[in-house]
Formats: sequence, C-alpha cells, structure tokens
Amino acid sequence: LIGRKYETQAATILNSYLGRNYVKIQEVTEIRNGQRTTIFGHRFYTEEEDVLSFSVIHQKAGFPIETVDIICSSEQEKAVWVDDLRKLVAIANKYKNIKTKSILEEKWYQLYPDATIITKNQLRKLFKSLHIRISNRDIVNLMNYYDSNHNQKWDFEEFEQMVVD
Repeated sequence: LIGRKYETQAATILNSYLGRNYVKIQEVTEIRNGQRTTIFGHRFYTEEEDVLSFSVIHQKAGFPIETVDIICSSEQEKAVWVDDLRKLVAIANKYKNIKTKSILEEKWYQLYPDATIITKNQLRKLFKSLHIRISNRDIVNLMNYYDSNHNQKWDFEEFEQMVVD
C-alpha cells in the first residue's frame, strides 16, 4: 500500500478473502480498529491481539456488508495498513462524489438546459432517466429536507447540496 511492502498474514488474508482476489476500494465503507466485528466476536482474543487488529468493512452494491478481519504482526504494520487504507478510501470517496455530482449536474442541464429551479416532478424524471428507483415519499422527503427557502422547488444550489451530501 502506497509504496510500502509487508509480507505478512494481513496481506495474504486481504488478497485471498473468500475466494475473491480483491476488495474494491470503492466498496470500503470503514476501516475499524480493534476486534469489533461479528467475526472477531466469535473468537477469544487477547488485549495484545486487539491492539494489532483492524477490520475492513465493505459492501458491494446490492449485497450485505462484509468484513475482512486482520491481525497484524506489529503495531507499526497495523498503523501503516490502517493509515494508508484510510487515505485510499478518502481519495476513492472524493472521486466517487465528484463523479456522481458531475453525472447529476450533466443530467440536470441535459433535461432542463435553461432551468434555474427544479420541481418534484422534474426531480423524479431526472432520477428515472438515470435508472435510479426512488419512491414518491423519498422524493418529497428529499425536496423538503433540502428546500432551504421552502418554495417547493430546488434551485441549483439546493440540488447541488443534496448531491454533495
């Protein structure tokens, strides 16, 4: 990870997890210190092992949350893994948010090139055009939550805030 090599149990576990050769960094939702997952909870561990342990929490779209639970050989090794994985996840999330934002903004301008505001029905149409299934109730909830001036319409800044969040 990021220029550092460790030939350890951690690398082996991460590379051969459940027959998959990888976990996509975009699927990682959390790097959790210690033995705080269900898998770790099913085994007895010492305080020393807890200090050397961390979990990669990840979820592939449409699948349940999974973990890769790792016990490192030293605190230094764990620190490298955890710090570097967190950096990679932050970069991936930033890219994912930028990509999502640009897709939604592009679709806004494609569907409504001269619009400075968007209504609930237009928002529904925008989501539908992107093959995003969303209920009428969720549309109403989104509109109400992000409609800062309470005019039952979104201006581009309100729309952009929803995308960023």
